[in-house]
Amino acid sequence: TVVGLTVCLVGCRLMAYFRENTDLLPPDISRARNPDNIFPRYIGYHLMPGVSGLVVAAMFAAAMSSIDSGVNSITAVVMTDFLDRFGLRPKTERGHVLFAKGLAFGIGAIVVVGSSFMQHVPGNITEITSKTTNLLVTPIFALFFFALFVPFARPIGVFAGAICGTATAALIAFSGPFFGFHHVTGYDPVSFMWIAPAALAVNIAVGSVVSLLAGGRPKSAKAVMETG
Repeated sequence: TVVGLTVCLVGCRLMAYFRENTDLLPPDISRARNPDNIFPRYIGYHLMPGVSGLVVAAMFAAAMSSIDSGVNSITAVVMTDFLDRFGLRPKTERGHVLFAKGLAFGIGAIVVVGSSFMQHVPGNITEITSKTTNLLVTPIFALFFFALFVPFARPIGVFAGAICGTATAALIAFSGPFFGFHHVTGYDPVSFMWIAPAALAVNIAVGSVVSLLAGGRPKSAKAVMETG
């Protein structure tokens, strides 16, 4: 909440600043066409010397922490859930460590090379991120929700809820290609902000109904305590 509110305030302040000082923006940067370029422009040309360097250093630190945690997670998943599970684990512990290092290096190289093509992806960076990397956040959260708070949940119900929730998130995220873009604004007919609430509502509703139809019965608090 604090981070989201802070980012919102920064965006509102930047919008107000350049609305009052439109002459400070070059012709190739517009608040409507490419708003993602405004923040870097402000850091590079309008912050006092020293402060801009601290901001850039903080941005590099945040990017590095995100990349290394992601690379480490992907490496662990590949090693544990694929190679080790199917008997492809190296015979020695030294070989296992060396293979994990090489795998991490390869994944990191793919990430770095792939990031260099981000300039060719059209659209607002917040919207694009929500449509891709955050697309499965709500269905994954719903799995934990059923496990912790729905005592009558059944596997078939949880799977059905996850499938329907993911389908709902995808339909909203790519509502433009699916249903046609808005004829005036050119944007998706359904905002990406609806991805999380709509997918969560569908996921929980479908999972609960299917679990009940599959033979689940709501348990009392006493029954849950006795069986848990």
